[in-house]
Amino acid sequence: MENNREIIEYKQKSLEEKLQEKYEVIDKFAFNVSNINKIIAIMLVFFIFMCFVYGVKKNDKLNYENNVYENMITTLRSKQLYDMYLNLDQDEGQTENIKINENPIFNNAKEAVIFAYNRLVNYKSYDIDGSGVTNAEAVGQQVEVKINYRNVKFLDGVQMDENVRYETQTSFGQTEAAQYAYKNGQRYRRFGSNIRYSNGRYIADFNGSFSQYNSVVKSHPFYIINESTVTYEKMFSFTRKSNGRIAYYKATVFLDTSASVANYAKDIQEQGGTSYPSFSSVELSCIIDPNGDLMSYTATEKMTLSKTIVVDITTTTTTVTTSVLLSHDVEPSVPKPNI
Repeated sequence: MENNREIIEYKQKSLEEKLQEKYEVIDKFAFNVSNINKIIAIMLVFFIFMCFVYGVKKNDKLNYENNVYENMITTLRSKQLYDMYLNLDQDEGQTENIKINENPIFNNAKEAVIFAYNRLVNYKSYDIDGSGVTNAEAVGQQVEVKINYRNVKFLDGVQMDENVRYETQTSFGQTEAAQYAYKNGQRYRRFGSNIRYSNGRYIADFNGSFSQYNSVVKSHPFYIINESTVTYEKMFSFTRKSNGRIAYYKATVFLDTSASVANYAKDIQEQGGTSYPSFSSVELSCIIDPNGDLMSYTATEKMTLSKTIVVDITTTTTTVTTSVLLSHDVEPSVPKPNI
């Protein structure tokens, strides 16, 4: 009898142990399900947050893009070029209220920018006026440099660039004025003085003679824009006049950060006495007239470079400049450099 009772107690104990094991498994499963639900909830919150951040960034980018084009249109208006280029109030070509739905001459941003920019580079002459700002951080200080410039090519092929830079709040030696002239593959330079703000721009006096100096830059350092250097098309659209004809095109592209700026980077290095700049982004937004001629363009550049001012200072800069084409294929109104 005693043996039978022991056997029964052993079986009951074994059954209790098995049940306990099952309870533990069920508890672990419930615990894991709870954890999974918590993880899913956290992931959902994170996903919503990321969507919000993406939406904010996308909206910021759209606002920036709109501001770029609004600024170009405002600049064209201020220089009394808007109506000359666009003639928005004229309905030439409209007959008996029948609109002429003119076909666009470009299919995309890449095609438009390559055509218009290279047409600019190859004009017999041009007169470009521009302004902008460079923002950077150096040794813990925010540096802002306002820029005004004029790029001119005369009918005989002589080129001249006038650059006036004004450092607004700090003293890193970025305030200067200089004119650069190009003739027969040679570069000439003279510096300006009495930098001042007048009629909405920074200007300087240029009275000395041009001096030739050794330079790797032999002509105005335009971007190099072709099929391989346009890496991404950001935006393309066109606006029609009331008669159905195309008034202008908008096109924004990103450029290769090495090949497209090869000559331009050398110029930055030479003028600023800096290291060769490393570009992280080059964005070009253009307004192009119905014939494929550039009216205005805005460049947004981000780069890292260093300069020795007692010690080596490395900085990351963002430069935004807006250029307006005042005229082309006629003799510019500015005095030709005596070189």
